[in-house]
Amino acid sequence: MKLQGLGSAALAGMLALGAASAARADVEEALAALRAGDAEAARTLLEVEAEGGDALAQYHLGTLLVSAVGPMRDVPAGLTWLEQAVEQDHGPALLLFGRLHEMGLGVPQDFEVARQSYAAAAEAGLPAAEELLAWDECWSAPTASCLLRIAEAQLGSEGFRDPIPGRVPLTMVGSNLALDDADRALELLSAVQDLPLSFEQTERLAEALAETAVVLGDADRLDEARSVLDAFGDPSARIIPYARLAATVANRDADAAQALIGDATDAAGTLPNDIGRADALAQAGAALTAGGAPDLARDMLTAAADTLPDPTVLTLSTVNRVRAALAGGFAQIGDAETAATLADAVDGSVPAVWRSVVAGLIDAGAADAARDLIADIPRDAVRINAALDVLAAADADAAPALIDRLRSDLAGLTPSQQHDRLTARAVAVLAAQGQVEFAIESVGRIDGALTRVQAVEAAQAVLTDDTDGQRDLALGLALAVIGLEPTTLDAPTDAAQPIATALLAGAEAPLFADEGPLRDEALRLAARGLARIGATEAAAGAVDGIASEERRFYGRLAVIEAAGRSGDDAIGPFLDAALSYAAPGAARFRPRALGHLATTLADTGDLQGAVATARRIDDASVLTRTLLDLVARLAAVTG
Repeated sequence: MKLQGLGSAALAGMLALGAASAARADVEEALAALRAGDAEAARTLLEVEAEGGDALAQYHLGTLLVSAVGPMRDVPAGLTWLEQAVEQDHGPALLLFGRLHEMGLGVPQDFEVARQSYAAAAEAGLPAAEELLAWDECWSAPTASCLLRIAEAQLGSEGFRDPIPGRVPLTMVGSNLALDDADRALELLSAVQDLPLSFEQTERLAEALAETAVVLGDADRLDEARSVLDAFGDPSARIIPYARLAATVANRDADAAQALIGDATDAAGTLPNDIGRADALAQAGAALTAGGAPDLARDMLTAAADTLPDPTVLTLSTVNRVRAALAGGFAQIGDAETAATLADAVDGSVPAVWRSVVAGLIDAGAADAARDLIADIPRDAVRINAALDVLAAADADAAPALIDRLRSDLAGLTPSQQHDRLTARAVAVLAAQGQVEFAIESVGRIDGALTRVQAVEAAQAVLTDDTDGQRDLALGLALAVIGLEPTTLDAPTDAAQPIATALLAGAEAPLFADEGPLRDEALRLAARGLARIGATEAAAGAVDGIASEERRFYGRLAVIEAAGRSGDDAIGPFLDAALSYAAPGAARFRPRALGHLATTLADTGDLQGAVATARRIDDASVLTRTLLDLVARLAAVTG
């Protein structure tokens, strides 16, 4: 029996646990009334025996009052009854008493009290207490591995729900692989394959099997890796996994890699036409490139190009799609000439091909070749995005020519939502290149008010080494969005005023006079910007202006994240307010709120705070997802 929460399922579990004792008839009658939905009658019956000192009745009455929803809920009174049962060493009461203190439900969160209660409950013979004690060791010194084990334990709890069958276990497969635990991943995969999976989850299963084979191959367990790939019933589904596995073993066993390449080619031969075979081989080539085997990738891509037939009127669009994939593949191995030839052959029917080529060349370390291709891109939006991709990766010497082209291309765009999105992206990229003045000039050309705010806040976020620039942008945001004068924070107005002017674009401050989602989002962004420069008092003012209580909660999370990342320790009031909103009965989405808060604290580097918050979650499904998020962050750091 696992006590994962205090919802209806958990309440039923607690009652069942207590009922396992030799309950008196009147207590049984009270439980029967509760199961029949008559909580008032149950309370009356339990109070009689509880007042007479019966520990079992005290436990059930305390559980009822603590877990009730509505007028009957009385946490202080419930705790009083539980304490009386605890004093009589009642095992289930000790367990629940510890759980309440661990989660901070109705009492201050106190891990030592929880630990002592679990120890006493374990002595009373409750296996669930022993499990919770084991978990406590992990919570006290968390690692990705032990947190993942706690998450996996939730799968068997009564309160766990996976709306999409297989989604959570497949995520756990990836988590185990990230921790190099292929054996546990295989156990989970075996269980998942028996579930009624959707098409999307079936694709995820195939990806997970392929990734598991790669991890096994990397561990020099090639025979086992091949057996995993045999799980693919359709030979054509093995093409990409064979290629990924070949890339994994190529450096230490060239013969094995070539054999796997042969298997991939043979599997491609089972496809019904040359276009399908070429497409599959192109994807296999991309997998080889991603796996660090460029020579094998070149051979595979060349084979794909040779297999691709000349298009007909009916097959032109399909052939061009494969050509586009091949163009990106050759770019990723640094073959700019072949990539450009293929992109030209697509002849505009796949506009994204040029950006794929540019991105591939950048990844291959050929940014100069990517820059030289930009002038040949026919469509304005694609050319601008590609130029921004190159600019983001360009060194200082290469930037000026790209910036001149951007200035011209952006000025020539027709006003539209696409124009706003491109310009907003340009603002952040330009800011990162130190072109703050040009960035702010570009802000003024964005039509959507909220998009302007988002662009400025995104620009501020990338100025990690420019304290003055961060401050100017934050103050410009505050001046436009909440009417905060820069002098309020002892800053000169001349630095922030042009930013505010670009944001306002002729309007009067504040930018959003009427309450609503747009204004709330603008205030959230302004608060996060202020938090980055340590202006937490002003950030609090922005958050307080948010109309929606739920959005105000996320505003506080934004401040916690921004201030925490910058090392500002003045986030206590924001954390307290967020916890208050996530308190029992204060928000219908308490578990989700706590999950968001936990991951936010983890993003700031406060792992202990994240873990303490996760321990408050009383929903097995949300706890599982939150733990998997924490595991991913820990695995990334330790990896």
